[in-house]
Amino acid sequence: MLRTYISFIGLALLSIAPLLSFAQSLIPLGDLISKNSLSKVELSPNGDFLLTAGYPDNNLQINVFDTNTQHSVTVFQAKQGDSYSLSSVLWVDQDTLVFRTYRRSQKNTYVRWAVDIRKRATRLSHKLSRINAAGYIIDPLEDEPNLVWFLHYPEKYNRDKVRVYKAHVDALVRDNFRGQQKFSDLVSDANYYQTDPKGQIRFARHFDKDDITTSYWYLDADDDWQELYTFDPYEFDFEPIGFLDNGKLAVITNISSDLKSLYEFDVKTQSLGKLIYQHSRYDLVNAGFSRDGQRLESIAYYDGGEWRTEYFDSAKQQLNQLAANTFKDQQFYLTSSNQAEDKAVIKVFSSTSRGQFYYWDIKANQASLIGQQNDNHSRYTFADTQVLDIKSAEGHQIEAFFTPANRQVTNQVLLVMPHGGPIGPRDHKRFDSEVQYLASRGYSVLQVNYRGSDGFGKQFKDSGRAQWGRRIEQDITSAVEHIRASQTFKQVCAIGASYGGYSSAMLAVLHPNTYDCVIARFGVFDLPLIFNDRNTKQAEFMQKIWAKVVGDDQAEMKRYSPVYFAEKLKQPVLITAGQLDTRASFEHSNRLKYVLEKHNADVEFLYYRHSRHGHGDMRSARHELAYIDDFIRRQLNLGLPAGKNAKAIVRNELRLIAKGFERADMVGIDKEKAGHYKQRAKSL
Repeated sequence: MLRTYISFIGLALLSIAPLLSFAQSLIPLGDLISKNSLSKVELSPNGDFLLTAGYPDNNLQINVFDTNTQHSVTVFQAKQGDSYSLSSVLWVDQDTLVFRTYRRSQKNTYVRWAVDIRKRATRLSHKLSRINAAGYIIDPLEDEPNLVWFLHYPEKYNRDKVRVYKAHVDALVRDNFRGQQKFSDLVSDANYYQTDPKGQIRFARHFDKDDITTSYWYLDADDDWQELYTFDPYEFDFEPIGFLDNGKLAVITNISSDLKSLYEFDVKTQSLGKLIYQHSRYDLVNAGFSRDGQRLESIAYYDGGEWRTEYFDSAKQQLNQLAANTFKDQQFYLTSSNQAEDKAVIKVFSSTSRGQFYYWDIKANQASLIGQQNDNHSRYTFADTQVLDIKSAEGHQIEAFFTPANRQVTNQVLLVMPHGGPIGPRDHKRFDSEVQYLASRGYSVLQVNYRGSDGFGKQFKDSGRAQWGRRIEQDITSAVEHIRASQTFKQVCAIGASYGGYSSAMLAVLHPNTYDCVIARFGVFDLPLIFNDRNTKQAEFMQKIWAKVVGDDQAEMKRYSPVYFAEKLKQPVLITAGQLDTRASFEHSNRLKYVLEKHNADVEFLYYRHSRHGHGDMRSARHELAYIDDFIRRQLNLGLPAGKNAKAIVRNELRLIAKGFERADMVGIDKEKAGHYKQRAKSL
């Protein structure tokens, strides 16, 4: 087993809070919905430098730490109120890194930065430069310092015109590619390029909006582009991984199998060959080559919603087992390693922990804790999620996740929470802030990977197409019946976002005696409107894609649209939406609210002025969750949540709700509601 240590190794790393347990204390929203103290940890190529990024005091901070001298330097520090978020980070070479920030409040939201690290005898220093070239780094050249493959958009807002360079990072900063090596032989239609495991430009890709097809090309030994494969990405998966010693291409695909599996692919005949790896039940998520690109090394998939990596190499298998024995009952993966592969950073996480980062000295067989991903979470005990393998009413297997409230705080209410999509997305067994908030308030939460969810094969995924309000809700109902057969609940509510918002409304219509309330968030409620919405009408290819998800029979769509039979929604309904939502346009929620009010239904609504398909800021996210809890308690006649600090926390959440009704930039000013919640807070 790995020897594990807890270490505080310098200013560049974040402090580690002790793991305390307050099982009977409510978790404040401000602690639960908070920015991560530590969001990224990356080793430099030779392992001498360790980059850490996080949000101490809610502001982005990026540090570089010398693992040998213990020196550190802050390379980026956002000012209070600047609202910078880290999008990605990449070591170009031992002394150079590039990262991208997102700033929601600015017109130019995404910005790339280059950092040059300078090592001196007694300290580290750095130079920070803004990258002015439009485009993205395809890959760094590991054996050529300060050089990267860069895809450049010479016309900033035209993504169809591209150039590719082997360029110095300074050229990216200056947006001047004179003297840089131009990769002249491009595929005319391709706007995406990819390297092979050896770091050479090898693949090109293009999506045809007219035919709804993706085409791959590959660069052959004579440096000529050859067409690799063309397919419908909404029907099949095809992902090139890299070339094998026998000249065949390793690909993950489900073109000739139900499950996404690892195959050999003959590029000359454009046909699949030998099956390299196939799981008995689950789709593969990815596969990896060794760092030198010489051999196929690993595959990964989700097993029971948990991340799993398997290695083909016996030495890597032993290391993987060593980590599994050390971090029992937890999930883990390597976030980065050095070129020698004797140092690594490992992330460990579970349904009860957002995660911790460890520095792993593989030769010394030691793992040192760098820090918790979120220090605010370290003081609390979270609810564990159970994996359920359920046989549906039709006989197929369904994977579901049940997060029970602690017995000391349970209010015996089950919340059924369908995920979005419905075709493609899925739920996992990992930390979920919303689920943990609800569990801490006494609710038990059920999530279901219904037909249409990814990860269980093509047939399972395809069987959810055009099944809105039908097979999908049948699967959810099978899971609800399964859990109710073994657990006792006094009341049941449906709560979901996106497709989950639609599903929550439909579940209540289909099973009026089961559900006592509905929380429909950012949902789609008028299926024909999807095709008439201005965002979809402007793009013909989006009409074709939506037809693969919803179907194209207008009459059938109306039959399964809640706005056309709103009178059947007898339960209290809370509708939440983002007024800037372009995915499930705000009009869907507005129409459902309108028809429910016409039928004198018990309906409440929250329209967030600056939210899109979900919240881009924590303030709105906290407000919505606090209101959801209050809504359920009022409608089900529940008392205060259990916990020794319950009154103080509920008082703060009522004040939080009141503030939302005092701000024009939140849910709009409503003095009456604001006063009501202030008075309730005062009376506690």
